[in-house]
Amino acid sequence: MHIGYGIKRADVEGHDADALARLTKLASEVQKLTLTELGDTHAKILIWDTEMVVTSFNWLSFRGDRGRKFRQEEGTLIRHKEYVDAEYERHRDRIESKFS
Repeated sequence: MHIGYGIKRADVEGHDADALARLTKLASEVQKLTLTELGDTHAKILIWDTEMVVTSFNWLSFRGDRGRKFRQEEGTLIRHKEYVDAEYERHRDRIESKFS
């Protein structure tokens, strides 16, 4: 399993520290999990099996505060195996090259 995240930002919101701490802890406990801060990506992509979602949702910075006003988020589900496999390879290679 591979998780690549992060864009260098000057704002104070950034990543949810608790979410990142939990992912870091999990990566230290699960040998097959690679967690890598890429530092230059704004992509929000989930890939599993033969499917993927490309979305505008900020997974590590969403606070879930009910007091904040509504923000429209959208995504696209892709179920084309060859395309998903190629995208997985592309993103995995990038994550692993930053990791090593």
